[in-house]
This record gives sequence, C-alpha cells and structure tokens, in this order.
Amino acid sequence: MSFRTWLVCLVCVSAPAWGSNGEDGGPAEPMGQEDVFLELQWTVDGDDETWMEACAFAPGGELWRLSGSNSGAALSHGSELFALRRNDQAVLRFGQVGAPEFGGGARIDESERWRVRCEQGRIDIVTPAVQVSLRVGASELKLDPRFSRLLRPGSREFGGPAVQSLEEVFAALASGMGLDTEGGPFREGDWQVSGLREALSRAQLLNVERLLASGNLDRARSALQSLPPGPALPELSSWTSALNLRLEALRSKPPLMPTGVRRVGTIMSLPGLLHEDDNPILFWRRAQLCVRQEASAPPRMRCIDARTGRWEKEEPYQSPYGEGSGVRFEYQGAIGYYKTKVVTQRSETDHGNWYEPVVVARGKGDQLVVVSAQDPRQHSELQGLDLSSGPGSLLAGRNRYYFSKPDELRSLKVEGQAWRFVVPGPHGEVHCAAHPRVSPNGRWAACPARQKGGAPTSDAGTSSRFDLFLFELAPRAP
Repeated sequence: MSFRTWLVCLVCVSAPAWGSNGEDGGPAEPMGQEDVFLELQWTVDGDDETWMEACAFAPGGELWRLSGSNSGAALSHGSELFALRRNDQAVLRFGQVGAPEFGGGARIDESERWRVRCEQGRIDIVTPAVQVSLRVGASELKLDPRFSRLLRPGSREFGGPAVQSLEEVFAALASGMGLDTEGGPFREGDWQVSGLREALSRAQLLNVERLLASGNLDRARSALQSLPPGPALPELSSWTSALNLRLEALRSKPPLMPTGVRRVGTIMSLPGLLHEDDNPILFWRRAQLCVRQEASAPPRMRCIDARTGRWEKEEPYQSPYGEGSGVRFEYQGAIGYYKTKVVTQRSETDHGNWYEPVVVARGKGDQLVVVSAQDPRQHSELQGLDLSSGPGSLLAGRNRYYFSKPDELRSLKVEGQAWRFVVPGPHGEVHCAAHPRVSPNGRWAACPARQKGGAPTSDAGTSSRFDLFLFELAPRAP
C-alpha cells in the first residue's frame, strides 16, 4: 500500500509527574531490560525482536518496541507493541495487530507497520493512511476538537482506508490505557484523553457507513454492536440509531422472496445437513419433493409435485445419492483445513482442502459444491455446474446465493452480505427449523417449520412433528 498522510490529529497530552523514582528524592538506578519487559507485561519469545531508542518527546524519553507473532488454534497474526517511557515510567502504551493468517509465525508486513516519531512535546503515530500526532503537555490530555467536525455523518473528508486506520489507532490508544472498549461502562474521565471516546465512536460510525455502502452487512452489524459503552452525545446517539435502522432495512430486503407459501404436510424429524445426511428424509426429484416415511419398514417414501400440489402414491425409498455414498471431512491438523471427499463403495473423490467447509449441494455420484463459511466467496467452481438431476441444494438465485441458516440468505459474491429470510405463512410468520431445500431448477424450496402465532394442526405442535411448507422463490421487484 502506498504511503499517504490523510490527517494530522493533535492531542494535548498530560504526562505523569515525571520526576525521580529514588526513595531519597535523588535519581533512581536505571531499570534493566528484563525489568522493563516485566513492568510492561511483555512476554518476549525467542523469535521476537525488541528495540529501544531515544525518543525526544521529553528529556530522557525512550521508545521501546516489540515485534513478534501471536498464535491461537490454527491461526496467527503479527503483533507490534509500543511503549514510550521517561524516567522509568511508561507514558504511553499501544499496539498494532496484523491480519490473521493460517499457520504460525505471521508478521506484519513492513509496508503496513505503524511508525512512531518523536520531537520535543510531540509524538507522531504514523500509519500508511493517517498520521496521529499527540502533543505532550503538563496538565491534560485533550483531543483536537476538529474531530467533532470532520468525523460526522456522510463525511467525505477521508477515504475508506483512512477512516478504518483512525478507528484502529483510537482503539489501540484506549486499549493501551487498559480500557476494554467493548466492556465498560465508562465515565468520560476513565478515558484519560478527553474526547478520545467520542473520536473513536465517530470513526466507528463513519466506518459503518462505508461498510453499509459496500454491502458488508456482517461487519457493519458487528461494528455497531462494539461501540464504546456508556452515555454518548445526542448527535452520536441519533447517528447510531439511524445506522441501525438502515442496517435492518437492508437486511430485511433479500434479493429473493418466498411466494405461494402453502403447508403440504407433516414430517416426524428434521433433515440433517447435506454432508451428514446420506439417507435424507427430504429431497427433490426434479419437480417433485420426496419425503421418507419414517414409520414404514422397509422404508418407503411419498413425493408431491410442486407444480400441481398433488401427492403421488407411496413407493419404496431410494436414497438420491446411491447406496454407500457419503461425504467425509478429514481434519488437516495445525493448518486448520479439512480435506473434503466423496466416498462411494468403489471410489474416493477428493474435493480439496477447505477452511470451515459447508456442503451446499450434492449430486449423484461424486458431485459436490463446498463453500468456506469463513468467506463464502471461496467456493467450488459453479460455472458449468449441472445439478438438474440432483436431490436439491442450498443454492438459490442461479447460484448467486445460498441459505447459510434456516432464516438467512447469503451472497456468494459480496463479502459479508446476508439477509434475513422470512417466510410469510397463512397464520403468521413461518420459522424454518432447518435450511430450506431448493429444487434442482431453483424455482421452489421447502422447509419444516412451526408458524408463529398460527393455530396448530391436529398432528403438529409436538417436539417430534413439524409442518412442511412449500413455496416458490421469486426475484424481489426493484
């Protein structure tokens, strides 16, 4: 990323009483490196790098830095810790966290690292997108009031990377002061820097605006839920309420709508996930929805024609996948991936390694469509895919979307774009208890559910029986 300074943020900072630490009032012995690490609560591993250099924000000022990597489960991320000290006292502490990577030993790329520059009475935190400058004073910490003007609803003063970087720096400063910005509640005085809480909130809200505009509704919702707790200015409360309403309005308008909803029967239990249901209770046979009759032995099934709404006669049950066919996930250890296979009586077909794999479609034989739950834009090849003779899937809208939850439709093209999928029933809202199963041609879908506020049927309403609903999927009118 090319370096560009978007903003200079001025903060008047009061330092602690930077006097001597000696018991007799005289100068204390300088602390050793290990003592400094202990005071800063830094754990230094063998692969970490540490630096100490003069930093002239005040006489005797020092900048300490620890560059390393933090690991957890199958992921790791680069970490940069900064501490500014004078007379064996920490004046300011903060850190930078890099993007997660698979495996261990991740480091923040040199082009993305924050820099710290010092001059008398001033500390600059320089990122690739912004420069945040702190003025070191003697009595108070005060953020430049220009932020209340520049970080406002609809502002175009900054590009997206600059707004995101401002949010990261403000959050790092708050965290360095020992504040959990999502915990709270806090009083304004707890923040030590007057105006920092407001600036962080403003940067977060402006970033939410950009996320909503890009369609990333997941991150927008997460950001709104992680705003600093405690009382806010009336302007910020109104801004937050408006963004929440906008988010809910966007999430309530999926690109596909259920139409012609009708109850067609009852099933005894819920269908399993596609990768674990080798003898499904519910599946499609072209335009017919078939239901396994669980009380019969040997097993039998009945199918309803979605076009006419007529049930066919019972017939012997036959799994749509063929005898002995199944999906297997094999955990790949520290990498965090699963190898995905289709196993039959005669062969094994490898469908690659996936992080958090979700099977969204199965066909006859070894056909399989896998989506990564972490980033649905990563999925099996869909172009040229022919599932017309398959047993149905979670894919919808010409394979542009999939049902990620019983009540959620998610894009396979846009990061974080997901909508609430509400099925209106004859007696109230229908709550699908399992992912809707979409017909091979994408026209119809079915799900077992209970109706909200609806009058229970004579065979429904118990924990082991579910109403079966059938509906068409139609594009939302512009």
